[in-house]
Amino acid sequence: MPMPGRTTADYHAKRSDVALIRHDLAEYEKELLEAKRIDPQNKKYDLALATLHVAANDVATHEVGVRELLDLCDDESFRRDAMHRLADDALRRNQITRALDYARELDGSLKRAFSDRLLLLSTLKVAGDGETQSLLEQM
Repeated sequence: MPMPGRTTADYHAKRSDVALIRHDLAEYEKELLEAKRIDPQNKKYDLALATLHVAANDVATHEVGVRELLDLCDDESFRRDAMHRLADDALRRNQITRALDYARELDGSLKRAFSDRLLLLSTLKVAGDGETQSLLEQM
């Protein structure tokens, strides 16, 4: 690729996709950070970085990811994706009460999607909550 094209955020975003496919998380993060440096207004890069960070085993990195996702919840266009990632993370870490809080908040949204109902249903099932059956019947 000619040099000028290599200086765009889109170029680095595509390189990050390739790195992710190769399971090279360090390169994935490096390319996303470069894309974000070039186009700091594009919150897709923030969401991808937050998702990477929240999945980390390192506690400090994980906490950074949680804070990044919570910040993205303030942006209506990224709220649903960020909340889903927070709920998934809470489930993965066996923080059932926190996962239920996120899932119920999504389910209570005026712009609720079917995936939000499914998230609540699966979280209730994991929690062993009696509300599971009635929600399933509503769906």
